[in-house]
Amino acid sequence: MRKLISSFLNLKIRWKLFACYLFAAIIPLFFVSTIIFNGSQRLLKEQSYHNIKNNLSQINSNITENLKNYYNIMDIIIVNKYIQDYIAIDYTNIGYEDMYYFTNNFFTSILLTNPYIKSITQYSENKTLPQDEYYFKIIDESISNQQWYQKVLQSGGKPIYGQYEIDKSGNGYFTIARSMTWHKPEAPTALLVVKIDVKQIHANIEKIGSDSNYFVIDPNGMIIFSTNDKRNGIQIDTIMQVSNLEDFEQQTITMDNQDVIITSLALDNGWKTIAVEPQSKFLNEAKQFTTLILIIFGIFALVAIISIYIISYAISKKTQQLTWAVKEVRNGNFRISLTKTSNDEIGELVEAFNDMSYTIDNLISEVYEKELSLKQSELNLLQEQVRPHFLYNSLSSISALAQINKDEETYKMVHYLSEFYRITLNSGKTKLKISDEIALTTYYVKIQKVRFKDKIDVIFSIDDEILNYSTLKLILQPVIENSINHGIYEKDRKLEVNVTSKEKEDCIIFYVQDNGKGFEKDT
Repeated sequence: MRKLISSFLNLKIRWKLFACYLFAAIIPLFFVSTIIFNGSQRLLKEQSYHNIKNNLSQINSNITENLKNYYNIMDIIIVNKYIQDYIAIDYTNIGYEDMYYFTNNFFTSILLTNPYIKSITQYSENKTLPQDEYYFKIIDESISNQQWYQKVLQSGGKPIYGQYEIDKSGNGYFTIARSMTWHKPEAPTALLVVKIDVKQIHANIEKIGSDSNYFVIDPNGMIIFSTNDKRNGIQIDTIMQVSNLEDFEQQTITMDNQDVIITSLALDNGWKTIAVEPQSKFLNEAKQFTTLILIIFGIFALVAIISIYIISYAISKKTQQLTWAVKEVRNGNFRISLTKTSNDEIGELVEAFNDMSYTIDNLISEVYEKELSLKQSELNLLQEQVRPHFLYNSLSSISALAQINKDEETYKMVHYLSEFYRITLNSGKTKLKISDEIALTTYYVKIQKVRFKDKIDVIFSIDDEILNYSTLKLILQPVIENSINHGIYEKDRKLEVNVTSKEKEDCIIFYVQDNGKGFEKDT
C-alpha cells in the first residue's frame, strides 16, 4: 500500500488528475450503468404490464359489446311474432311462399348491416316446415344427438357458444345458439344458430394497436382466435399451460423456444383472453436505454478528459516555467521576472516569486551601491530623476502597473499623460509638425475627458494639406486648456470646442471656438 501511495505521489500532476478521474468517474460509471439497466428493465416490465392490463380490459370490453349486439339481434329474431308463427305452422296443406319472402328479407337486412355474421339458421322439430339448409333446417337425430343441442335445450334461453370451426372457404368462425321456444313448452322445439366470423375478434384487437400476441380461448381450452391464424382451433395446452392462470396474473413460460410473459383476463361467457409478451423485448428496450445513457456518459467523459488534459497541460507549463525561474535564481540571475497570466494559486506563486526575485535583486544592489560613494550615488540619482526621458519612462511604468492592476481610469490618465510628454519633449526641439501638435493636443483633451467624462467635446477640422507643416510647440494646447477652464460653467451643459484651420497666403490660421460662457463684460 505504501508503495502504491508513493508511486501515486511521484506521478506528474497530469497523470494524477487522470488517475483521480478514472477512479472517481469511469469506474462508478460501470456500476451506474448496471443499476440503470436493471432499473430500466424493471420499470419497462411494470409499464408493459400496466399497458397489457389496460389492453386486455379494452379487448374484453370490445368483445363483450359485440357479443351483446349479437344477443340483441337474436332477441329481435326470437320475439318476432311472424318468425314464431312461421316456425310453428303446419305447412301440410298451405303454401309457404309468404314465409320464405318475409324470412329472406328479414335475415338479409340483418346480414347486410352486420358483416361479421356469416349466417343465421333456424332449427325446428316442425316436420312440415320446408328446409333450405340455409335459413331453415329440420332437427333430426344427427342434430339432436349432438352435445351442443342438449346444452341449448337445458340453457333456458341463454346463449351457448360453439367451438372454433372452419367453413368451406377456409374462414374461421364460432357459433352462438339459443332456444327460440324455451318460454313456450307447448310449441315445437326450435333453435336459432348464428355463425360469427372470428375476424370480429381480430378487429377488436386491432383497435388497441398493440404489438403483443393475443389468444382467445373457450372454457375447454380451444383457441377461438390468435394473432397467428395457424393456431386457431387447436388446444392451448399444446402451446402453453394456462389452466391455473388467474386474472391479471403474470407468468414466465417458454413458448416457441423463447421466454415469454403471459397475462390473462376472463370474459363473462367463459372465454379467456391471453396476452403474450416476449421477455427479450424488455431486455432489448433496457439495453437501448442503457446504451443511450452510456453514450451520453461517454460524451461527458470525453469532454472531461479533454478538459483535464488542457487544464493539466496549462498547470504543467506554468509549473515548469516556475521551476526554470527558480533554477535561474539559484544560478545567480536575480533579475528574472515571470509574466502573471492568471489569478489562481499558481498566479499567486508567480507574483510572489517576482516579488522575491525583485527584493533579492534590490538587496544585492543596495549592498553593492553602499560600496560606492554615497554622494556620487545621490547626485547620479538626482540627475536621473530630472532627465525628461526618466519622467516619460516613469509615467509609462505607472501606466503599465495600472493596467496590470486593472485600474482602467488611472491607466488611461497616465498613458495619455506619458504620450503628451513624449511629444512635448521632442528631443528638446521647439518646433514640430502640425500633425504632432494635433496629436499632443488630442492627448491633453483625452486627459480632460477622463476627468470631465462626457461634459466636453473637442472637434478638430484640420486640412490634411497643412499637417506636414512645422509650427511652434504647444501653440494650440494652452488655448484649448483656457477654453475648458473658463468654458464649463453649468453642471449639466456640455462644452463643445471646435478647432479649425485656414491657410492664407504664407500664413496658417487656427480658430478655436467654444460654446462656453465667455468673459464677463467688466473684463
